[in-house]
Amino acid sequence: MKNFFRLTISTLILADLSPSINQSIINIAIPDIGNALSIGFSIMALVINGSPLSSGALVLFSPIFATRFSKINILKTGLIIVFIFSLLSTLAQNATQLIACRVLIGAGSALVMPTTLAYIYQEIA
Repeated sequence: MKNFFRLTISTLILADLSPSINQSIINIAIPDIGNALSIGFSIMALVINGSPLSSGALVLFSPIFATRFSKINILKTGLIIVFIFSLLSTLAQNATQLIACRVLIGAGSALVMPTTLAYIYQEIA
């Protein structure tokens, strides 16, 4: 039982880290993205801040969805959104596509982060 608890907590922590890792990768790749897509500073600011802005705007709705549709379904949906749009952002041909992917990654992150914290609280309490 103790190993299952450790595995559960480890999995939840990794799930919670996935949006943060995504943001860190974008921060590191800023110069290459700007050069590859020929975008200026103001558009690059939208690329960088699209995910945290949408995540911050939508994070308050995650507990409502988790109560209505179950925490596990919201966690799975959020992780799927983050991973699919992370992959699609690598295929972006212009700044508009990249910004849209980043905003949707933020929406997925808004579902993932509070739900993982609720699960960790549930396992510990």
